[in-house]
Amino acid sequence: FATVVLGLVSLKNVAVSFAETVKSSAPIFTVIMSRMILGEYTGLLVNLSLIPVMGGLALCTATEISFNILGFSAALSTNIMDCLQNVFSKKLLSGDKYRFSVASTVKHALSIWLSIIVFGNKITSLSAIGTVLVTVGVLLYNKAKQHQQETIHNLAAAAPQPAPSTAEDTEPLISKDLKPYD
Repeated sequence: FATVVLGLVSLKNVAVSFAETVKSSAPIFTVIMSRMILGEYTGLLVNLSLIPVMGGLALCTATEISFNILGFSAALSTNIMDCLQNVFSKKLLSGDKYRFSVASTVKHALSIWLSIIVFGNKITSLSAIGTVLVTVGVLLYNKAKQHQQETIHNLAAAAPQPAPSTAEDTEPLISKDLKPYD
């Protein structure tokens, strides 16, 4: 409920393209919440991929024509709540680590550019560069996350597995010298 209301508040106060750019910064919050909630550590490549996301978001925020603190705060809060809900859902339902998809990134990028075209939202060249940086950063994040998971999977597959135990390898729980009660 809160994410819907905050989403509407953000759309009332800022351009759709700006709200979508803020929402596409989800990898930042996912990394933070996955660390806090799931104890998931991210690799260097994943962390480095967040730099263009943060830089692009900062560039968009600083140069957005329709910037409004209430709209920005509502869009950011919606994003944080969505990430929190997704991470908690993964933890409760499957126990697996959270992963974002490329399709989500494409959806946000398409929403940004369609809103600019359909609604005629005016953007500055710096804001456009920021939007592109966020999108490229999210794509890099997805690629880095995929690489990290493949590396972990390959390491786990290459690790020596313990041999299955046989009856000869195990010790009896009761000594052979002890006799059962008659």
